[in-house]
Amino acid sequence: MAVHKDQHKQFQERVVHIARVAKVVKGGRRFSFSALVCVGDHKSKVGFGLGKANEVPDAIRKAADVSNKNLIDVPVTDAATIPFPVVGKSGSTRVVMYPAPPGKGVIAGSAARMIFDLCGIKDIVSKIHGSRNHHNVVRATFQGLAQLQSIEEYAALRGRQPAQVLQKTSTNHTTKAANQPQATTKNAKDAPTVATSTATAASSPAEQPAVAAAPDKASKTKAHKTLKGEGSTPPPAPKAPSKAKQVADPSTTIPAQPSPADSSTNGTESAEGTKKKTATQTTKQSS
Repeated sequence: MAVHKDQHKQFQERVVHIARVAKVVKGGRRFSFSALVCVGDHKSKVGFGLGKANEVPDAIRKAADVSNKNLIDVPVTDAATIPFPVVGKSGSTRVVMYPAPPGKGVIAGSAARMIFDLCGIKDIVSKIHGSRNHHNVVRATFQGLAQLQSIEEYAALRGRQPAQVLQKTSTNHTTKAANQPQATTKNAKDAPTVATSTATAASSPAEQPAVAAAPDKASKTKAHKTLKGEGSTPPPAPKAPSKAKQVADPSTTIPAQPSPADSSTNGTESAEGTKKKTATQTTKQSS
């Protein structure tokens, strides 16, 4: 960012963007430079311009000369901010600007920040929507600042004095502030109603026995009709027991089959008895 004094000493110029461009010709490409410059006096006047040349210093000088011819007067308030919110548009770029209280500072992008600084704005909030191209941002910011009016200019358009316009504005703010306590009083008036409904809900359990008496009358009526034989239905016939629940006859029970473990044990015992008999017979024969 180049900063230097212009030939008009009350203005200061700042280079926003420098681009190198090329032109294709028969013998090759010819390079040149374009410079986007803004100038301002840090009070209320600011301007911008575009210069093109084969060298950077020449492009900046041309852009500064164009900027001095395109100055605008921005109505800055005593609090060093803008009087009201405004939106500037250029192409697909929208720059939204809002007034800010003292001490907020300049909340803006690089290109918009330079413009606000040059025109003497110290507290402002801005937001760029859409394209961030330097040329579009600068043009949109200037288009928004050009829409601003001071209180004197606004009062003159309406044929009134500035004090009358300010008085009406302050009266509107006072009326809005006076309506807020009324809303609070209204809420306070509604509080007893809520308390009353709560008390009614709390006292309702005491009335429950009277409501519960209704089922007792209905049961008594039903019992009276049953004694008279009215409305009574015959008892259902007993159901036959299912086959699954019938008890098996002990005479038809099947004896339990021995398990494989028992059979193997019996076989072992019989084999041992046979061996003992064979050994006894052999002893008798030898004797």
